[in-house]
Amino acid sequence: MAEPATTTEVTPTRESEVTLEPITRDTLISVLRLKVAEHQTSYVATTAVSVAQASFDGRAWQRSIHADGVPVGYVLVDLGGGDDPRPYLWRYMIDARYQGLGFGSRALTLIMQRVLELEGPGRFSTSTVPGEHSPQAFYERLGFAATGEIEDGEVVLARQLVAAEPRSAPGPDTGAPAPGSDFYCERVLSGDVHVRIVERSGDVLAFHHTRPRWPVHIVVIPTRHVPSLTDLGPSTDGPPEQLLADLLAAVRRVAAQVEREHGAARVITNLGSYQDSKHLHWHICSGKPIGDDGL
Repeated sequence: MAEPATTTEVTPTRESEVTLEPITRDTLISVLRLKVAEHQTSYVATTAVSVAQASFDGRAWQRSIHADGVPVGYVLVDLGGGDDPRPYLWRYMIDARYQGLGFGSRALTLIMQRVLELEGPGRFSTSTVPGEHSPQAFYERLGFAATGEIEDGEVVLARQLVAAEPRSAPGPDTGAPAPGSDFYCERVLSGDVHVRIVERSGDVLAFHHTRPRWPVHIVVIPTRHVPSLTDLGPSTDGPPEQLLADLLAAVRRVAAQVEREHGAARVITNLGSYQDSKHLHWHICSGKPIGDDGL
C-alpha cells in the first residue's frame, strides 16, 4: 500500500497560525519524519519512539503541532497516574526546519492551556538533559523553574498552571491585563502576584518580569503610584523629582549589571497608548525577543 501523501505547497512563516492536532493516518508519516537539529538529538527521543511509547500508555496525550496546517512539531504529555498523578511534559520538539519562528513558545502556551482544561490547576513539570544545548532556558522563559530534583540524570522543572483571569487583549507594552489599569499597584505591590526581586531600595522595586518578552527582562517601578514619565502625579508623598532620580539610579544599576553579564541591554519606558499599565515602569532587557529562539 502506498504511503499517504505528505507534500504540501504551504510554507509556514512567523505569522502562521499554530494549532495542536490529533495525529491521523494522513499526517502520521509527516510527524514521524520530524527531526530536531543534529546538535539537539541527544536531548529528545525521535517522534517514532515517542508515538510508539504513547500507544502503550493509557494516560498519554499526544498531538502534532501544526503551522497553517503543516506538521512542524510534536508533543507528548503524561497526564499522570500511578505514584504521581500530576501532568508531565514527556516529549516536546520543533522540527529543525521550523525553528526560530516562535512556534515552540506559542505551541507550549497552547499545551499548557489544554492541560489546564483537562487536569485543572496545579503543578505541570518536565525535565531536561543538562548540556550546552539544553532547552532549560527556553522553559524558564515560559515560567518553569528548576525544582532542585534530579530524575534519571535530568533536571526537573515545574510551574503552576492557574485558571486564567478575564482580561483584555495585551497591548504593545507588557501584556499586562486591562489597559488603563495599574497592574503594578493592583497586582505586584499588593502581593497578589509573586515576583523574583532583583533589588529593593527606598521607594523603588526591581524584579523579573512575570511574562518576559526577552530572555533577560527586568522591570523597575516606584513603590508608590506615579502615572508615567511625563506625569509624575501629585507630590503629597514627597517631591516626585526626587523619586524619579532614585528610580533612574536603580535603572542605571540594574542596566549596568545586565550589560556586564550579557554584553548588551535595552532600557525602555512607554507613554500614551503604548503604556498599558498606568504606573511608571522601566523595562531592562537583553537578548532576542522570545520567539526568535531555536524553538
